[in-house]
Amino acid sequence: MMELNQIYNLDCLEGMKKMDSESVDCIITSPPYNKNSAGRKVSKSDSWSKAGISYGDFKDDMPENEYQEWQKNVLRECLRVLKKDGSIFYNHKPRIVNHRIIFPHEWLGEFIVRQMIIWNRKNSPVLEPIRFMPIVEYIFWITKEQKTPKFHEHALDYKEVWEISPRTDDEHPATFPHELVKRCILATTDKNDVVMDPFSGSGTVAVVCKQLQRNFIGFEINPKFCEVSQRRIMSNSSHSLESFVKKEADNYEMSIMQP
Repeated sequence: MMELNQIYNLDCLEGMKKMDSESVDCIITSPPYNKNSAGRKVSKSDSWSKAGISYGDFKDDMPENEYQEWQKNVLRECLRVLKKDGSIFYNHKPRIVNHRIIFPHEWLGEFIVRQMIIWNRKNSPVLEPIRFMPIVEYIFWITKEQKTPKFHEHALDYKEVWEISPRTDDEHPATFPHELVKRCILATTDKNDVVMDPFSGSGTVAVVCKQLQRNFIGFEINPKFCEVSQRRIMSNSSHSLESFVKKEADNYEMSIMQP
């Protein structure tokens, strides 16, 4: 059993194998996108490369078939640790490899995708200026069983198209916006539930969990990002956030009590 409210410097498959089955209420994550795939041709004007965006020692360059199998193995293990009424929010996007789109459905076929939320980021790095600017990503809501999971009715108002600007962070190349994480948590968990992020990055899921009085557990292979996460979690535990936490929690409780 892994201790809660920790970010572990471990590969997520290694870490999840140490967890009990059906011990997590919600999983919110965005894996590496295999942006340096061996089959992808990168133009000289590729703004992702020009910006120097890097995940450190992790090169994000698997052969595509290995990448897809890895992602399936991660999701299988996520489903093992997920409770029967739990939810997975899996953020991914269509990618272009050799002028052909690769859509996440290519490896999600074996899983129960309950809904596909469209995340309109409103802007994005234009990786290659030879097509319309890609501003949309997807959040695949995956469940363990073909039945209704825990879901609070107030979240119906979120609808299925989320217009949320991406968050910029000098310490991590791809950081979740707080609002996106908050919606997932408030829609499908209660206070003191356990939320996991197997690709924790700079710890945004953990930070929002602290604010909303949920327990968290995360895995991150980059020690630098683990340090960034710890710093962010500690700074968000300060007295200055206490009123925010109470306000968010009270608003949430009031919303689910309304007829």
